[in-house]
Amino acid sequence: MLRFESTYLPAGTILKLNINDLLVDGVGGLILDLDNTIMLPNSGEFSEEISNWIETALDKGLKIIIVTNNKDESYLDGVEATLNKYNIPLIIKAQKPRTKNLKKAIEYLNLPPEKICIVGDRVLTDIWGGINVKIKTAFVEPLLGKQENILFRALRRLEKVFLKTA
Repeated sequence: MLRFESTYLPAGTILKLNINDLLVDGVGGLILDLDNTIMLPNSGEFSEEISNWIETALDKGLKIIIVTNNKDESYLDGVEATLNKYNIPLIIKAQKPRTKNLKKAIEYLNLPPEKICIVGDRVLTDIWGGINVKIKTAFVEPLLGKQENILFRALRRLEKVFLKTA
């Protein structure tokens, strides 16, 4: 059976991903998923906690780019306005786990692949995509958690079958 191993498995959302640990491991750049990883879907804004996490990462020298499979251009225009406050670029319609747009993100970060980590809440898009381009991966819990509809929660449970854990 197809199984994917994530480099980092924090027990919770991105807020549990320790920035100092990433830096100690040599990570210099982050490819962040958008919906449910750093932003509630359709919100167009960061929560205060996420905003603080991103500011800390940037202050400590991490380069960041957002790569999303989202295709809703009217929503993404609002997202881009939020990201512009932090000078963070956005790649939309990425089609993860396909590698084309992940490779563009790696080029933008201008770092060797071993110094880049993709952070996301989906095994079959974010983690698989990161493995495909040979970068570090961090599988995080979605921001929504139990508030998602039952069908999507079931899909996430099914997807976790593909995640190799210790």
